[in-house]
Amino acid sequence: MRGRVVHLHGSDEDLQPSRGSFGNDFGSEQKASQRTPCRNAGVVHGECELFRSPALEVAYSTGAPWLDQLTSYIASNIDLVCEFATEHLPGITPIRPDASFLVWLDARALDLKVGGIQKFFVNRAGVNLYDGRVYGPGGEGFIRLNVGCPRSLLLQGLERMSAALTISS
Repeated sequence: MRGRVVHLHGSDEDLQPSRGSFGNDFGSEQKASQRTPCRNAGVVHGECELFRSPALEVAYSTGAPWLDQLTSYIASNIDLVCEFATEHLPGITPIRPDASFLVWLDARALDLKVGGIQKFFVNRAGVNLYDGRVYGPGGEGFIRLNVGCPRSLLLQGLERMSAALTISS
């Protein structure tokens, strides 16, 4: 399975946009401190700090067109997930977010049947989603999908999920 896992993730610590990667790193994801050049150099309040204020100012003063494009792209990704799930993911109901790039998938109908829906998709489809159990009671049977990624990667993950469910039927 190593090298065949699509891992959709984002880094809250680095405040980087969410991104997708193909997993030779599955199970051994680097810590944010290992990925960030300024932190690697031991600089926390030095060189990188100099760019924060100007970057924030530029983002707020000229970033509206980019934000509009990003919002539209993410909305299209959410539409894709909802349409795809209806047609190709039996037993899974997406919950359209109000203001997020995270789509909750209600898979309670499948969770017990497959012995844990998150592990099922990791093992059978090579797709790593966020398990709802980590968010506390009531999260059982839910998985969280990050759609803030390239559409091609999202579609590949959805197709793998569909294939895994088809084989298991």
